Amino acid sequence: MELIFLEHQVLHILNMIMKKWIYKKELENEGCPNVQKTLEKQFSRWFKKHITKLCYVDRQDINDELFALSCEPDLRVRIYSACLVNGVRFHNVDREKNRRTQNSGIMVEGTHDNQEIDFYGSLKEIIEIRYNADSSGDRTVVLFRCDWFDTHGKKFRMKEDGFFKSINHGSLWYKDDPFILATQATKVFYLLDTKYHEKWRVVQKFSHKHLWSVAENDNEDIPNAVVLSYQDNDCEGVHVQLTEGCLENDQPVSEGGFRVDANVVDDLRTQREAEGQQDESGDSEDETGWQYVSDNEGPTFPLEDDDDSDYE
Repeated sequence: MELIFLEHQVLHILNMIMKKWIYKKELENEGCPNVQKTLEKQFSRWFKKHITKLCYVDRQDINDELFALSCEPDLRVRIYSACLVNGVRFHNVDREKNRRTQNSGIMVEGTHDNQEIDFYGSLKEIIEIRYNADSSGDRTVVLFRCDWFDTHGKKFRMKEDGFFKSINHGSLWYKDDPFILATQATKVFYLLDTKYHEKWRVVQKFSHKHLWSVAENDNEDIPNAVVLSYQDNDCEGVHVQLTEGCLENDQPVSEGGFRVDANVVDDLRTQREAEGQQDESGDSEDETGWQYVSDNEGPTFPLEDDDDSDYE
């Protein structure tokens, strides 16, 4: 079971570079009846053989990171309950139970039925995979395992009223494709929808401006802090910091439960509808707000200490 789980993780990482190689074209030229299924089952093995041939037979110069990727990762993985991605904190759903903050909401761009859409979900696990290291340090990749909420089903289609997006937490999809790179994730918040109730939640996106992390205890140090870099070009300059230690060593925090008042959503909805009506009645549109949000909002300050406070 663990080997199947790890193979699924490795396949996801290799998919990030699949477009750079010729295996898919080879299958199409061979008349393979199901190219996608064959890719999922055999690409990892083909990739390893292909890189080995280029390196030792063709004597080509192969990037060290690419060669390490083809050698497959260590069978031992580390599971974390929290991490920082460019200063943005993420928790898995188990860690934030009975906490006052919400850091497990995930959004990522993807493709469904050949259309670009946003996938919304919750973070279940933070997984660190290690590859062959060199003298310069560790080679690691961090994955997020997520539950994805079905936003296109007949009964659970995402509801939009021009101001808010509401999704249903009661139905999941893409259960066989739960992994994303940590650097692909965008954090979102879910608020109780007072209009549809039950399992419907309003998705709240936001833009990070200045980030601070204040330690819960003055003398609290970051255990086993690791800064990670990625081989994929899209991830250059992006850093992931694992700050909480492994999950098995993580101690639960006893805190009183806290829920956001549902009236907050109603107040926001009423306020935005009123603003929309006011804008429509005006002679001209004031573009100040659009200019403001599109301007460069300045540098983002990295987090240096552990924190579970509301700083977003």
